[in-house]
Amino acid sequence: MTEGLEEFLTRAITAGILNDQFRELLSLQDPSDPGFVRGIIDLFLNDSRKKLMSLQEAVMSHDGEAAAALAHQMKGSSASLGAPALAARFSALDRLARDGHTNDMGLCLAEVYDSFHVLQQCLREYLALGV
Repeated sequence: MTEGLEEFLTRAITAGILNDQFRELLSLQDPSDPGFVRGIIDLFLNDSRKKLMSLQEAVMSHDGEAAAALAHQMKGSSASLGAPALAARFSALDRLARDGHTNDMGLCLAEVYDSFHVLQQCLREYLALGV
């Protein structure tokens, strides 16, 4: 692991943006397929953007069932990637939606977006390392 990558991971993990699950993902990188992790990150970001738009529609229409289903899916993908802060935000939105607190989902969605943007910047920083 390069010094720049280790420094990046230390900062991101200390800040709670990423966790050891992301480090585990990096360990799966095969030298014969250098685009593996980049592909997973690109897939995660693209899929998340689409699902966030659907989630926003569900929240705006007070559709707790749809919001809960989407938030639950995204909580799982965020946790699998190693993004605990974002997973926690999705978990909170999932709970609100399942408990019928549809009027409170908007504020929680704003927090989801904030966490997503922080993670997106962090992942772009990782990709810029070119490792």
